[in-house]
Amino acid sequence: MKAKKTVRTEKRPAPGSGRNELALYLIELLVSIAVAALVSAALVEGLADCERISSQGQCQILAAAMAQEQIDNARNSSYADLAALVGSTQTLQVNKIDTTSGPSLNPRPLLMDQMNLVWTPAAITNEFQGTATETVDIANVPGLPAAMLKVTVTVSWKEGGNTRTYSQSTLIAPNGIHN
Repeated sequence: MKAKKTVRTEKRPAPGSGRNELALYLIELLVSIAVAALVSAALVEGLADCERISSQGQCQILAAAMAQEQIDNARNSSYADLAALVGSTQTLQVNKIDTTSGPSLNPRPLLMDQMNLVWTPAAITNEFQGTATETVDIANVPGLPAAMLKVTVTVSWKEGGNTRTYSQSTLIAPNGIHN
């Protein structure tokens, strides 16, 4: 009796082909991890930029609030009191309650960390890390009476190694609201 021949229908993998597939998967995995790392780095940089811009905006808002407060104080002052200060620049006290040494600005606690919704250390103590000055001069604006006074309030602060300033001015007339 003759032995029956069996025919195989499936092919045998070539020797070492399983290793080739594993190596290919490993390379794909490493490339995926590298791409994910690059995307993550870009996202972190973007978040850091957002935080920096938010911080800059908060300082600018606080500076504008302080300048507006002092401008309002100047508008509520008598013309004679302001005229006595023509040509002078006063350094305003920031974060001080004592008004015996000169005008004082008390910034409002606007510095909230919007990411964690907690007050920043400067806001907890209600301190603005900067300076403010007020200058009173004759306006010298063509078409306006010569006796007009110009009051300018300038607020400066350090931010990221740079000094930033915010300035606001108003005109005061001899026959203004309170004169």
